[in-house]
Amino acid sequence: MYKVKVSIPNQEKRLNIKDFVDNDENIYKDCKFYINEDTEEVDYWFVLENLNYNYEETRVDPRNVVYLNYETSYPKDYFFTKYMENYLNQFSYKLGCYDNFSKNYEYVPPFQPWLINSSQKSSLNSNSGRDYKFFQSLKYLEKSKKLSIFCSTKKITDDHSIRLKFVEKLKEHFNDDLDWYGHKDNLLDHKWEGISQYKYHVVLENESRNNLISEKLYDSFLGLSYPFYFGAQNIYNYFPENSLSRIDIFDLPKTIELIEESILNNTYEENFESLIESKNIILNEFNLFKRIRNIIEKLPKNDADKKSLKLYSVGEFWKNDVNIKQKTKHYLKRKLRLNLRNY
Repeated sequence: MYKVKVSIPNQEKRLNIKDFVDNDENIYKDCKFYINEDTEEVDYWFVLENLNYNYEETRVDPRNVVYLNYETSYPKDYFFTKYMENYLNQFSYKLGCYDNFSKNYEYVPPFQPWLINSSQKSSLNSNSGRDYKFFQSLKYLEKSKKLSIFCSTKKITDDHSIRLKFVEKLKEHFNDDLDWYGHKDNLLDHKWEGISQYKYHVVLENESRNNLISEKLYDSFLGLSYPFYFGAQNIYNYFPENSLSRIDIFDLPKTIELIEESILNNTYEENFESLIESKNIILNEFNLFKRIRNIIEKLPKNDADKKSLKLYSVGEFWKNDVNIKQKTKHYLKRKLRLNLRNY
């Protein structure tokens, strides 16, 4: 059995991933996962965006160290900055949802876990009982409500501001027929509560470009809620066309017309089997830990040449590679909550 170390920032140590692999041993097929856990020696090491600490170390074959992109809202020049180039040089392979920016890089959807069981803290260890087996057997939910959306009121970037303005106009039109969650006046303990009761759910990614598919869509499918979707332009390469409808947040009248016609024509009921199909695609093809196992299967199999390896965090490279003037500018922008550029 392969020992697989996975570093996930902002999650607890020795994370239990039963929600994704359906056992308490963190085992899927021939892989045992060690999540944010100190391990003396492993066969593979995957880093989901960044480390939890300034550095982490273990004994591993350097050829089996892989970077996985999670975040979907980086500035377009982020991966071309000196500090990110140096950070990524630590990895033999990289995969993510941004255009090719490095050798040994694969352009794919980001590596995100579903968060339908999570609160605002976004923990992957929910203890909700809604684990992989629960969703696998889920074939029906009683739906008493019509339409919901999750959207925060933050306006850190232009994309955030545009999205918020769209949601405000949507709420103004649909009024009580649209329940808006995710802002400070309407928070939920679990996203499940804001999706599972609704026939329809509005899903807004950070922007519209190929392969930008996040947990926002995963959660809608897992809650068997028909998505009105703004995001990846190639979304139908991954999911049945009848399981969602694409919308354009820059064309409010057309979006409103599409939503109203879909509800009037019972699109949820008419396409329910496609919803089930997409739910199963999430469980089996977009499941974070199954995706990691699939990468391991594709990596070249070499005679193990394990060495003591220390990886450093993005922050460590940022401290070393960014000059004082750029750091000061970055700090002031954060202080003023302006759009952030990375250097």
